[in-house]
Amino acid sequence: MKGILIICSGNERGKLWRLENRLRQELGMEAQQQRLRITALPQEEKCICVHAGRRRRMLALSQILYLEKQLRKVIAVREQQESVSFYSRMEEVLSQLHCGFCHCHKSYVVNLQKVISLDSNGFHMADGALIPVGQRRQSAVYRQYDEFLTKKSPRGYRADEIFSCFEI
Repeated sequence: MKGILIICSGNERGKLWRLENRLRQELGMEAQQQRLRITALPQEEKCICVHAGRRRRMLALSQILYLEKQLRKVIAVREQQESVSFYSRMEEVLSQLHCGFCHCHKSYVVNLQKVISLDSNGFHMADGALIPVGQRRQSAVYRQYDEFLTKKSPRGYRADEIFSCFEI
């Protein structure tokens, strides 16, 4: 999969849409077979850089539901997109994350913005997954989730800034 990354301000939005149409025309049927995906994200969007196969990929933190460690691989489960698996230690990934993520189990890290609820069984996620909470981490996890809920406020982005990522 090839990709194009474009960063521009809001007053260049028209140029971006013209570029999108031109890309679709230039790639023709090939783009439809490969599903040309164009995603507009706020410029302040935080990403993590991972090595998946022989490629480097940027994963937007806001699109990650949770991370799961399986043997030597980490799997990033994302909203409405395919999961991305890559070789890494969980500690390396954790160093790239912000405080909106919770390391609730030795094999799981959840995005607190994507949590529906937390009960004795674990985190209920937006995609229906149930993520367990480790016994040793239980009190710290409940405390972190409570703090997140009390500090939670709508994230506002400036309407004139966009960050676009094209995956071809």
